[in-house]
Amino acid sequence: MFKYKDFLENKDSYRLNKVFWKNSICSHLKKVFNKEFIFEYSKSTIQNNNSIKIENFVTDKYNNGKLFYDGNPIISGKFNKINKAFRIIQEDPNEFDIFYSKFENESIHEINELVIILTLTKENHKLALNDLEEWFKELKD
Repeated sequence: MFKYKDFLENKDSYRLNKVFWKNSICSHLKKVFNKEFIFEYSKSTIQNNNSIKIENFVTDKYNNGKLFYDGNPIISGKFNKINKAFRIIQEDPNEFDIFYSKFENESIHEINELVIILTLTKENHKLALNDLEEWFKELKD
């Protein structure tokens, strides 16, 4: 039922979980907007003139570069062009069971942010991708 259930206890699972989110967000947005998406901090070199860069928004690392490993955020990004950002906070399924919530927030940088808090199930993953699609609909232009 839950994907990466042990992500808070297992650093390998945590890192795989982050890659899962990054790949699924880029893939979903590509399908919807017919453009290539790439995270700014990605090591990928697959970038062309049609690529849209997802810039880093909320840090998930200490100053020494080590991950927080707390799921807040599991992933985040922003598009300055449309003044919008997102943050996905993934909670421990042992504490929250099946959980999904979202809200809009205006950050101190005057960027409108969609915050999604969830436990990672197949259904919640799909909900999150659909909510991101709706949130970034201006990218279709």
